[in-house]
Amino acid sequence: MAKKLGVSRAYYSLCETNTKFMTLNRLNDFCNIFQVDIDYVYYLTNKKTNNTKKINKINPKTVGNNLCTILKDNNVTQKEIAQFLNTTQSTISSYCNGHTIILTSFAVQLAKKYSFSLDWLIGRSDTKKL
Repeated sequence: MAKKLGVSRAYYSLCETNTKFMTLNRLNDFCNIFQVDIDYVYYLTNKKTNNTKKINKINPKTVGNNLCTILKDNNVTQKEIAQFLNTTQSTISSYCNGHTIILTSFAVQLAKKYSFSLDWLIGRSDTKKL
């Protein structure tokens, strides 16, 4: 499996034991291979698949736009999210502007707090709410 994902066995082993979070790009690849939802992998839902789209590459702009939607829908600021995640406002800004893809650990924390789909966040699903 590590070879299919283009990662070392040691890295994959750490991800498998939840010692390390797989990047969203690798997680997307994993879910494409096994035809499961990211939400299912992170126990956000008990549905193995919800007819998500297979995407080959995550678009950082899509993730950023969707993250901004979550902020607006929940009436929270980048600064408040940064405090919740124990990071900087400039990091959140970079995610929202699509300069970098949000860390998986941050995405999971936010999905749990605001009840949104990680598959939706990265563009694999049109359904926002879990």
